Amino acid sequence: MKQSPKRYVTTLSVKARRFVWFVFLLFLFACNREEERALIPAPQTVSSSCDSLLTKVAVMMDKGQFETSQELLIAALERFSGNHNAYDVYYLQSYLAEVMYYTALNEQGLQNAGEALKIATTVQNDTLKGNAYNLLGLIHLNAQRYDSALFYLNNALLKIPENLNKPRLSRYDQVLGNLAETYLRIKNPQQALAFGHKAMAASQKIHAERAIILNHWTLAEAFLQTMQLDSTLWHILAGFNNGQIEKYPDARLYLLSTAIKASAATGNTSNMQASIDEGILLSDKLGDYDYAVSQFYGEAVNALLSISDFRQASIIQQRLNALQERSRMSRESMHMRLLNAYYRNEQALAIEMATKQQHEQEIRLNRKVQIILGALIAALILLFIFFRRWIGQRRKLERLTFEQDKKDTLRKQELESLRSQFNAIEEERNRIARELHDDIGSSISSASIFADLAIQVIRNDQEKARVLMIRAKAKTQEISENISDLIWAIYSRNDSWLSLIERIRNFCFEILSSKEIEVKIQDDKQLHDVQIPIQYKKSLLLFLKEAVNNIAKYSQATEVSIRIELENEMITLQIDDNGVGFDTSLSTKGNGLLNFQAHAKSVKGSVKIVSSPGQGTHIRLTFPSNFKGIEI
Repeated sequence: MKQSPKRYVTTLSVKARRFVWFVFLLFLFACNREEERALIPAPQTVSSSCDSLLTKVAVMMDKGQFETSQELLIAALERFSGNHNAYDVYYLQSYLAEVMYYTALNEQGLQNAGEALKIATTVQNDTLKGNAYNLLGLIHLNAQRYDSALFYLNNALLKIPENLNKPRLSRYDQVLGNLAETYLRIKNPQQALAFGHKAMAASQKIHAERAIILNHWTLAEAFLQTMQLDSTLWHILAGFNNGQIEKYPDARLYLLSTAIKASAATGNTSNMQASIDEGILLSDKLGDYDYAVSQFYGEAVNALLSISDFRQASIIQQRLNALQERSRMSRESMHMRLLNAYYRNEQALAIEMATKQQHEQEIRLNRKVQIILGALIAALILLFIFFRRWIGQRRKLERLTFEQDKKDTLRKQELESLRSQFNAIEEERNRIARELHDDIGSSISSASIFADLAIQVIRNDQEKARVLMIRAKAKTQEISENISDLIWAIYSRNDSWLSLIERIRNFCFEILSSKEIEVKIQDDKQLHDVQIPIQYKKSLLLFLKEAVNNIAKYSQATEVSIRIELENEMITLQIDDNGVGFDTSLSTKGNGLLNFQAHAKSVKGSVKIVSSPGQGTHIRLTFPSNFKGIEI
């Protein structure tokens, strides 16, 4: 039976539509296959050359050779960054982050751990994510950013399997121990004990001796915070009695620090002194474990001050200051070398990333072109259907253009912000240059004049020449102190009250301990993390130095009290001594009192001095805490 013309046309139309859809789907399939081939993931194993390097670095880190490990890892990152093996780069970044943690280069370590986390996210490996989270938590803990540390460590606990015990990756018991230490730092001993016991059970299960020793230390610290001294001593002895303790000198030093605090709490000065002596001998033998040694010295100084042994406290404080200065200089030198290498590496990575993004954009663009070609072929038969699709594509392009214009506008705003920051930096540099020229330049000129006069009269009047040379020496010492104060003030790491208080404490011990004057310093912990402008820091330091020098020279005091308090948005710096005092009505025009008024004016504050003969001296500086109106 013949088909009618109408039915024949309908059948032909159906076949044509089917053919068009077949061609269209064929184009989509080809495009997807091409994109999948172009985005094949990197190998999921570490290369043999990288594996041997990581093994060598691990041995060096166990020996405390962190600086050499840094150099090897940085050089390796430059070699391996372009080999497209994400796992090589991940382990190099994570190892470098761990080295940065031990050498206290926290900001650089956060950058390395962040890069490792990006790679772990890209390869979709939860275990590697957990390892990166643990490193980020450790470094935030080292930098005293406890909220961030808890966030990352809790995330690590969710990602790392409990039975994981692979080289180069963080273990479950280590994350538990890090959480326990974090709760110790924020004075939450109950949580510290809970996580410490869990960490101990997990470490004992896999016989991780170093982790077991550190868990004993964590539990001892937690019990000490709750004043359960018997449990504290038990865990200290358990840590010392571990057969592997000699392999981990930094862990032994942590236990000694806790033993000192426990002895001080029980009033056992003989045990406390024995722990201090043992720790000093051990500290002299350690290599690069500056963090553990610094922590031990700090606890020793606090314990000795509690029993009024100012002589030995001063000696250990000087050792601590020397260690911190040596570590600072070493870190700054290494930091410059690291930054140079990192800038080269980051530039190479940026070029590689830009090339990869461009390649992906080309793939997507080719896919769009193929889709459009398929649509054009199908449009010959079904023009109406694909006309609406064309309209949709056009609107999408308009949205992309609008978003690009928006990004360009934001980029211009960022450039303006950067320009403003550069102008502010230039203005600060000019101010520092003026200060160097006016204050220090005039002092250098004075010293030079005294020296020239001494040379002229040395043949005729040696006594006068000696006096002139003494005055020249005093001027040079004054120049040195002013330069030291200026460098300390402009150094960004010192932009906090805690740094200022440490500087005050060191200066007071240095000046007053030689005069056998007891110093008591009380500070408000609310101010520890507050950032301070440069001129603000310098004025406060000069104010206090002026007061302390006057006490050391004239007061004949035996006790000095320094208190810093924050109340009602006002900060108070109060200095009291029990010395001979003076008549303030006869000293209103002295340089010292005028200097006090000048320093107070520079911080928009006011100073009050109360004294009388035989009644000691009371100095009280009050200034606003919001820093508004301070001339920087």
